Amino acid sequence: ANDIRERACVHTRKHTQEKKQYHGGMDADFLTWFDQYGNGRQTEKTKKSYEYAWNVLREYCESRRFNVLRFGDIDYSRLTDLAKWLRETGRGESTRHMIECYVRAAYKDAQKRRMVSRENDPYYDYSIKPVPRKKIQSLNIEQMHTLMTAKIPTSGLAKARDIAMMSFYLCGANLLDIYEMGSAQDGAA
Repeated sequence: ANDIRERACVHTRKHTQEKKQYHGGMDADFLTWFDQYGNGRQTEKTKKSYEYAWNVLREYCESRRFNVLRFGDIDYSRLTDLAKWLRETGRGESTRHMIECYVRAAYKDAQKRRMVSRENDPYYDYSIKPVPRKKIQSLNIEQMHTLMTAKIPTSGLAKARDIAMMSFYLCGANLLDIYEMGSAQDGAA
């Protein structure tokens, strides 16, 4: 299924790229502009991110059963629906935020280039919700003391506890980095 989807997206992308005629205004094809805008980014990593976003937008259009996403289609209700759809399809909040920001960047650039008017700017009413902050779980003093003084029956579990404590003492050093530190010699790592 993924191979078929990828080939269909490549075919669709080529077809969309062939019709890069901008007459301006709200009837212009936003996805074609989005693709061109993404390809104009500076780094390859950013270009790849825009390509991913383009494919997600195509998937969104297909799920909503329309072939062309015009600038005029992008309004408050469409942007709200896109955010809702991104959540419903299991994409994380960071991905949702990234795609919404990319859509806004391409739309705003089209405004600067006078491809569309600022008169009906959907971002006047719509604001992109930030990525929710994750609650950081932490141990209180009593829990830390219990962990440090616990009698652990096996050496493997004791070693795991010691590594976790070492990570804490080293201000959250990555466990893989701790593993790769090597042995300490004369008190120096």
